[in-house]
Amino acid sequence: MKNILLVDDHPFIVDTYVTMLKNAKPSKINNFLGATSIENAIAIINEEPKIDIAFFDISMPKKGMVSMEDGIDLALYFKSKHPLAKIVFITMHSEFHVLLKAIHLIKPEVFISKNDVDTSTFSSLLNSLEGDEPFYSKEMFDIYKWTKQSKIKLDAYDFQILSLTNKGVKTKELINHLPLSLSAIEKRKSNIKTVVSGFKGVSI
Repeated sequence: MKNILLVDDHPFIVDTYVTMLKNAKPSKINNFLGATSIENAIAIINEEPKIDIAFFDISMPKKGMVSMEDGIDLALYFKSKHPLAKIVFITMHSEFHVLLKAIHLIKPEVFISKNDVDTSTFSSLLNSLEGDEPFYSKEMFDIYKWTKQSKIKLDAYDFQILSLTNKGVKTKELINHLPLSLSAIEKRKSNIKTVVSGFKGVSI
């Protein structure tokens, strides 16, 4: 049936999701694979021949030297290994640049806030996965609709610039974090400002 990967750095949340999924669709799920770190998730992703659905949290602290910064980067790696699998994000993040990165780079089938999690929601999201329909919380869906209409084109470097800028890193200091020249960073930042300003006046 279905092999489901659940990734969250809190073990009790993984256990809670397993319980909710069992209650929602007990006959549709064959196996649960739980991971509480990026490294553990990578091992499962590499070892398992088939994963049908993967649940990711966005905040995933690193324990080793992996280059991935968060659950979005992990989901991008997962897609490269399991391109036919469906992806679910469940997060407490509400920052525009974080939600935009997840939607634009991953295009998850489901994207909801942890505040919306209950057994009824899990039943609905599983139904949406079976019907190939997106299932998003409101703030995520607003950005999803905007990206579909705007046809934006940003890459991983652009989102690193967005993230670092939101952390207070100055433009001239970005060269210490990225393999790009200052002029290349300035051009990218100018393009990002033009792109994101189209969403309800958001700016950087």
